[in-house]
Amino acid sequence: SPEFVMRFAGCRARGSRSTPDRKPCRADHLPDQRNLVFSWAAGEVAYFYPFLNERGEEVKEQMIRASIAAMVAIWQVAPNARFVHCDPMIHMAANARKPQQKSAAERQRRSQFESWDMIAGRRKAHLGGNPKYLDIIGANYYIHNQWIHAGGPNTLSPPSHPQHRPPGKFCRKFTRVISARFSSPKPASKPKNAHPGCVISRARRILPCETACH
Repeated sequence: SPEFVMRFAGCRARGSRSTPDRKPCRADHLPDQRNLVFSWAAGEVAYFYPFLNERGEEVKEQMIRASIAAMVAIWQVAPNARFVHCDPMIHMAANARKPQQKSAAERQRRSQFESWDMIAGRRKAHLGGNPKYLDIIGANYYIHNQWIHAGGPNTLSPPSHPQHRPPGKFCRKFTRVISARFSSPKPASKPKNAHPGCVISRARRILPCETACH
């Protein structure tokens, strides 16, 4: 509802008042938490509240409105606040034997940028987005974030897969990712080049990344 946006913004502003002043360069606030994942889980497949189906775009737009309203409210309390926007980096490839899936796979791959583009006003400008809101990009990458289109858990594309891509290439449309989280498989199934340190090192060769963890 429209009231949710204002309640969310008010809650974040009240939280800011209880936070001591920090240095202006410090990233203090996370106005949203993985909008892309939440909108899919809550609005598309009914995993999270409000348990909706096939309404993921509607939920995503509402969360973008709430995030923007929260940033405006926080700035009124803490003018030097910085904001981190986290979403996963993914890669979706078409089955090599089914070239007709290529367009669908590419659409799903590009969907990873939708939340950031909405916040920046590059997509669905009526939501109120603006480049000033897209402050710090937080990118999550897990070993299961690459898979073959329309497949299940047995269609993941690990580093040894010919269609695997280095994670740093996923966000090349952005000049810099400040914060990133990388993860790798369980030890029993972990190939040498999938160790978090190796993944982070390869990503940093492609995309400047100020901080990284796993």
